[in-house]
Parts: sequence; structure tokens; C-alpha cells
Amino acid sequence: MRLKPLEVLSRDEIERIDYLSRKLLAEKGILIPSDETKKILEEKNIKFDGFVAKFDERSINYALGCVPKKIRIFNRDLSDSIIVGEGNCFASGHNAIYMLDKTTNSRVPAKKNEVGKFALIADYLEEFKIVGIEAYPQDVKPRSSILHAMEAVLDNTNKPVYFSPETYEETLSLLKIMRLFSDDFKNYPTGICQLSPHSPFAWDKTTINAFILLAKKNFPVVVLPAPFSFVSAPITIAGEILETNIELLGSLVIAQLVNPGTPFIYGNAKSAADMVTGEYLNSTPECNLFRIASAQLAQYYGIPSHSIGPDSDSNILDVQNGFEKMSSLIAEASSGTNIIINAGMFATGMTVSFEQLVIDAEMIRFVTRLIGGVDCCEEKLAYDSLLGVEFGKDFLTDSITLKYLRSDEHVKPMISNRKNYEHWKTEGKPDIVRNATSFVDSIIKNHKPKVLDKIISKEIGNIISAFEDQL
Repeated sequence: MRLKPLEVLSRDEIERIDYLSRKLLAEKGILIPSDETKKILEEKNIKFDGFVAKFDERSINYALGCVPKKIRIFNRDLSDSIIVGEGNCFASGHNAIYMLDKTTNSRVPAKKNEVGKFALIADYLEEFKIVGIEAYPQDVKPRSSILHAMEAVLDNTNKPVYFSPETYEETLSLLKIMRLFSDDFKNYPTGICQLSPHSPFAWDKTTINAFILLAKKNFPVVVLPAPFSFVSAPITIAGEILETNIELLGSLVIAQLVNPGTPFIYGNAKSAADMVTGEYLNSTPECNLFRIASAQLAQYYGIPSHSIGPDSDSNILDVQNGFEKMSSLIAEASSGTNIIINAGMFATGMTVSFEQLVIDAEMIRFVTRLIGGVDCCEEKLAYDSLLGVEFGKDFLTDSITLKYLRSDEHVKPMISNRKNYEHWKTEGKPDIVRNATSFVDSIIKNHKPKVLDKIISKEIGNIISAFEDQL
């Protein structure tokens, strides 16, 4: 059987959170500073106090009845698809700023060609079903950085893409790019867009307008509150969970009233603050508890879920990096989170490296095997093999050995050391980072992603130029 899902909330606690969320949405509401959104929601009988929307029980239940339980996302050439809402789906990271310079262990600004190489590596690695925009390139016009990054990603992968704009204008241009691959977002979406409200209980005008645009176009959207302990959220974990759930339920109502059936994903990006320094953190034990709670609440509502991870607050590829990433990965994967995104990232999401992306893929491979559990079917119990083996002999030529030798019964590492000391010493004592570097070099040299159509490539360039002309 598979490992049982991790849980931190009882059924009674989940129902209490749901009750208080509905109560606060009705009594306090959500600030929505947009005339357009206010008009749309008022036509749907949502009451406003100024620009504060109040959501009643009827509207919440209506939204929960409309939201899709599963979302199918396609490759850019529509050749294949994944289903978000069925098990774990891992994505490479998004929205970092810096690359790690391995020679100096210092960070340097990310460049557009490096963003493309991240996509190339993620395209090759089977662990990643979705490719994120790993970093904002710093060698292009700052205001159009995400559009250039999208161009670099699409040049290097055929997999579905994940992107997170900050403004309405960025969102509009990115949707124009996505329409080059499919103009039927309802039936053939080729990506997922992430937007974040302004905690606590508010949306910025440009972001809510972008959210409305996505809902109208039926484009899959992750709403990602980012509570920050004792700054934009209560200091208690339970209080942060409640605040986030309120913001997500309110966002869900908005999306479903604008367009019933909008593909909506329940996001999680809890951060913590160091109580002494005030530093922003995303890899604490409390963050991992939050990840599990978030998955439970999404499952309670029947909504596909999302979490950032695997994460680390370490600034280099060290032991701290490893244990923080593995603990976050186990928390979210074992709790059943559907989309898990941030591979390749560390330094609290600010820095990325090619080696980290491959190391994270290795971790994902190991954790996926762990939560897959033990298959105790009659054949795999190997009763006949055990009955027939000679005392003190081996199973090297046994039929079940030959059948499962190349199966997924035992995980196969890409870069981890499994040599004894003498063999490892003979090979030059490589560590996992060095192994990852060699692996990355091989991918970049040999992997050939599906070539982007020249006409589409030209159109993407035109969209970017038109965007920059408006700046």
C-alpha cells in the first residue's frame, strides 16, 4: 500500500476553519479596488461597503459547486497532457533573480539564455511535468523581463508552462503568447498563471483586473496568498491558515461569479519571519506544517492544490540546503499536494542553479518512490521463489528477479553516489554537485527539445516589441 497521507488538521479543525472563514467573509469581506470588478460582482448580488465585498453563504456554496475538481493542461503542441488534481505534479521553479556562481559561491544576475537552459534541462527531466520561468532575466528591459523569460522557456520546452505576472498588462501580453498555441483555453490550455492577493484581505487594482481577465478567458489560475508571520498575518500558524483560507475562498467566489467553471487552484506560499532579525524565510518546520494543512483544506473543498517547494533558506548548495529541501518535499508530496513548484531554487527563492534543479529532480525521484509504498500483490510476495530457493543460495537468476530488474521496484539514481569508498576514490571523490554539473553539461550538449515554429517565434517577438513600445 501507499504511505498514508500526512495530516495536521482533524476533521473538526477543518470544519471550524471553514466556518470561521465563511463568517469573516460575510462580516469583514475582501477589499477589491476595481470599478469593473465591483460592477460585475454587484450584478451577481454581492454586497459592497465602498470597495469591500461581502460574500455570503450562498455565493460561497455556488462557487464550490462550479469549480472544476480536475484540470487538464496540454503540451504547447497539444500532443499530450497532464491532469492537475490527480496525485503530485512537479514543476521547475519560477521568479528567482540570481544565478549561483559556483566558483565563488556568490550570486550573479540571471540572464535570458540561462533561463532558456533551465527550461531545456526541465524539458529533459521526466520528474518535471510543468516548466516554470526559473528566473527573471536581468539583461533585458526590466519591465518586459517576464515576457523575454517566457520566450526563452518556449524556445526550449514543449511541456506546459507556469508563469506569474504582476500586472494586467503583463498578463494580457502573456495570454496573447499562449493563444499562439491554443485559442481554446477552456478545452486546450497549455499553461497555468499565478496571481497573488495583497494580504491581509485585499487585492491590488492591477492584479484583480488581471485575475478577472484570466477568469473571463477560462485560463487556469493559481491564487497564491503569501502570509508573512506577524507582519501580514497572525503570528500563530492556525491564524495564518485561517487568513489564507479566507483569501482563497473569497478569490474562488470572484472567479466563479465572473465565469462559472474557471479552473482554480488552491495555492500555498506561507513564509515565516525570524523572530530576532525579521528575515523572510520559507523553509521552517512551521512552513512544512502549513503545507500539509493547505493540502488538507484543498482536498476538503475538492479543489486542486499547489505549494511552493522543495525550498531552502540556505544561500549555497550545502547540507542545510539538502535537509530543508527534503523535509519540505516530503511534507507537500506526502500530503497529496497536486502542483509542487520551486525546484532549482534556494536562498528563500531568490537564487537558482542548474545543479540544484537536477539535485531536486533526484530528491523528487526518491520521495516519489517513498510515498509509493510497498506493493504486496501475490506475485511480488515471491512465495514460490522463496519456496524453491536452495538453502544459502541466491536469487540472481530467479524469474521474479529477471522480471523486475528494470522495473520501478527499486529507485534508480541519476547523480547520487552509490560506489564504495575505494571505487569512489578511484573516480576522483566526486560529490553530488560535481556529478550534477556533469549531468547538466550532458543535457545541454545533447538534448534537443521540439523546435518552436518560426512563424510563432516571430509572433512572440512582435508581442514583446509591442509591449515594450507601450512602456
